[in-house]
Amino acid sequence: MSDVADPLKAAVEGRLPVHLISIRHEARFAARLLEVGDDGVLVELGPGHPLGAWDMVSCSFSWGPRTYTFLAPVTESEDARVWLSRPREVVSAERRITPRHSIRLPIEVELLGAHPASRPSLVDLALTGMKVAVAAPPGIEVGERISAVLTHEGRRIELTAELRHQTGDGLGFFFPETVRKGRLAPPPALAALVEKLRRAAG
Repeated sequence: MSDVADPLKAAVEGRLPVHLISIRHEARFAARLLEVGDDGVLVELGPGHPLGAWDMVSCSFSWGPRTYTFLAPVTESEDARVWLSRPREVVSAERRITPRHSIRLPIEVELLGAHPASRPSLVDLALTGMKVAVAAPPGIEVGERISAVLTHEGRRIELTAELRHQTGDGLGFFFPETVRKGRLAPPPALAALVEKLRRAAG
């Protein structure tokens, strides 16, 4: 748990990408926090969003080495923006809470929705994320969530992967669904694959 004001202000000042999930609509939206005041939080979603007053949403964003999440109801809905009730608490967790392992086994990676010319290859893997090298720009923006598929010995593992940073031909992804309420909860197949990499490293 963290102090509410600092991470919210950092998200506004840094124009950090925010992921907003509508619980009622079961839908995800790319968003930005525009303003944080005593009475609420102003979020920019873009036109055509379905959110209405009192819809409950979950917002998450990264600041420094941590991921921050809060729940809040919509208090006012506009065409491209919504006002959220100011959250009483913001829960945080370390983004990299497990070691990454270099790839010493034949593991293929697919980035669903990425440009075919990117030809991704896996560089390292952890329970909470991975690093991928690409041959060409993948057409994915930092903060965007996609489906990634890891294949090893004929077994496929599909994961939600959030692009956290891009440097040259290297992409750093976080697996948001492997951390629940600040606790590590990876799919068993991913945990088994990471353990296999750990053993292969000796």
